[in-house]
Amino acid sequence: MGKGCRDICLRHKTTEKFERGFRYSDSTCWCKACNVWLDRETGIVNFRCICCHGKVRIMARAHWRNRK
Repeated sequence: MGKGCRDICLRHKTTEKFERGFRYSDSTCWCKACNVWLDRETGIVNFRCICCHGKVRIMARAHWRNRK
């Protein structure tokens, strides 16, 4: 796990199966500090990880770059 991680996030890890790179969905988000995919309903509070309180990524970076 990453810096600041207290391993609480492992209880809120997503069990969703990913296909061909489509990881971001309505029910998953990525915590960069803990390096884990979290369930949105139980793993985050106010767009922050329940474990390390770091901001989570709810959308891919490429999505923001291509928006105009």
